[in-house]
Amino acid sequence: MSNFSKQKGKRGEKDFTAELQSLLGKIKERKKAAGHTAWEYGPQAFVDVQANGSDIQSIEGLAIEVKRQEVLNVSAWWKQAERQADNLGAIPVLAYRQNRKTWSVCLPGYLLGLGISGYLVIDMKTFEDWLYVYLN
Repeated sequence: MSNFSKQKGKRGEKDFTAELQSLLGKIKERKKAAGHTAWEYGPQAFVDVQANGSDIQSIEGLAIEVKRQEVLNVSAWWKQAERQADNLGAIPVLAYRQNRKTWSVCLPGYLLGLGISGYLVIDMKTFEDWLYVYLN
């Protein structure tokens, strides 16, 4: 892998981490508005990038793999995310983005409770909604 590719990957992880922090802020506000106890993670929760294989493990029970590439290879990335999550006993999450496009997130199909294998591709708003429920 070239140095440029590695740097782009690190920028992608940093960009998604910023998106994730923004989502968590929105979730915190939604919880306050709903009268729930505010869920809190400090900024230090997002410094452990590349720990034990997964790019971001800051949310307990999730192993988040981040890809920032022009040529999509979602199936291969998903397999990588599943392997890493299995090693951690966590739910795999794959976030990916191409230039000038928004982030997409993959979650395992089994979360629907219908015996579905594979993954579901969702947008960031849907991921926020899912994460809100997951964190409750």
